[in-house]
This record gives sequence, structure tokens and C-alpha cells, in this order.
Amino acid sequence: MADLTRGECTLRLTRNGDVPVIEATGEVDLRVESSFLSLVEEALTTEAAPLVIDLTKASYLDSAGMHVLVHARRKIGKPERLAVAVAPGGLPERVLKLGMFDRWMVLTPSLESAVERVRSDVGEGD
Repeated sequence: MADLTRGECTLRLTRNGDVPVIEATGEVDLRVESSFLSLVEEALTTEAAPLVIDLTKASYLDSAGMHVLVHARRKIGKPERLAVAVAPGGLPERVLKLGMFDRWMVLTPSLESAVERVRSDVGEGD
């Protein structure tokens, strides 16, 4: 669908069935914030739409990237409809847990588990 490269980050908007997935590879920082926000807006065509953000290949996440996650969560409304995949033990996971993001959004260890999680909320999964 959409591929954007800014600095040390590549952002890609794809779909897993009817679930939009934003994949981020590299450094998610201020240089990509506006592009990341644009992809969130493009992915969320309706308020009830689910969204998966895949940070399993992200090596860095700063407050600008965290701001995009907050924006996505607010736009979606239901916390169960946003899942963020993070590599266990990676910097993005540590940053999000330190910021207590895991208390108000779903963090999963893989893209597959994130997609499964949002699908189960919208009644498409097992």
C-alpha cells in the first residue's frame, strides 16, 4: 500500500486481511512523526477500525513515536482495537513499559499475535 523511508526508518502500511498494519523498521523518532501520523490517519478510515502497529523491527522509539501511539489509541477509542507488536526485550518494549503504555494498550510479542488479538475483538478470530 504505502512505503515511506525517512532517515533511518522505513514505514509501511499493509493489510493482513482487513486489519491495517503499520510496520516500522529502524529508528522511530521525530524525523518520521508526521509520516507515521499520516499512515495512522490513512489506516483508520472508520472510528471502529482496528489497527496493528508492528515495532518488532524498530531499533529505537522516542517520544515522537510514543505520541503517534497515543494519537492512534485516542482515534480508535477502544483499547482492544489497537495492538502494538514489540520484540521482547527490545528498546521499544522497554520504553513503552517504562512509560506504562502496557496499562492502556495491548502489547504483543509478534505481528501474528497482534493481528489475532484485534481480530478477536472485532469478532473475526477464534
